[in-house]
Amino acid sequence: MIDSTPCPTVGQTFLRDAEIPGFALRLTPGSKAFILEKRVQGRLRRMTLGSYGALTLDEARSKARIWIGEIEDGGDPAQERTDKKREPTFADLEKSYLEYQTPRKKSLRDEKAILNIYLPHWRNQKLSSITRKQITNLHTRIGARAPYRANRILALLSHMFNKAIDWGMLDGLNPATRIERFGEQKRDRFVQPDEFKKLMESISQEKNIFIQGALLVTLFTGARIGEVLSAKWEDINLSQGTWRIPHTKADRVHILPLPQTILAGLSELPRVKD
Repeated sequence: MIDSTPCPTVGQTFLRDAEIPGFALRLTPGSKAFILEKRVQGRLRRMTLGSYGALTLDEARSKARIWIGEIEDGGDPAQERTDKKREPTFADLEKSYLEYQTPRKKSLRDEKAILNIYLPHWRNQKLSSITRKQITNLHTRIGARAPYRANRILALLSHMFNKAIDWGMLDGLNPATRIERFGEQKRDRFVQPDEFKKLMESISQEKNIFIQGALLVTLFTGARIGEVLSAKWEDINLSQGTWRIPHTKADRVHILPLPQTILAGLSELPRVKD
């Protein structure tokens, strides 16, 4: 009967169900949708259950009965589902977090890299749907080859979800807590003379001149890669051959002399904004 009933050319018509009061099929030009009309918290509401085709008649009746039960218990099923659709996503948290961190975090660039490389597929996910198991699986998978990096990702997620709770974007517990981190063994590693030539050849093959430059500065100065990536032109004095590092890990301004090889390379780099 539904298939054979034509849609109106203008306005709307209703096919009302004899089995469930308030349940009907609404026909408008070009579409058919199941609806439920009920008083919700004292107000008469017309709520869309779903389009015909996406739902069968039996499925729509079953959904109508569930909604009627929720209404009788004092709920508002349509509004609750609308609120669920508006619930913040990981992308919303990422945006708020980066705006919050911009003026205060020294490792912001590294955090952006983590978000872009390891977590881009989380951006459309609702915050409340991200589970401890999901984070544990990510931590385990990355930790199998890079335990230090896996721990940094876990620390970032824990901080982000704590802020989400503080900002009212997430109710409940932080899903990134109570996950055991990998052990980290600190060790010194120096480039050996027989490795230097091969390393320089590999760096020279890097097509991105900024990445190439960052690797060279790290190699020749011993500076941390995070400090190199966040360096600004205003802190580099080519005439004096020095680099002023505003915030080191020890929270002190540090003046680092730059070798001639690095100065020559820096002088050829184009000036770009952050």
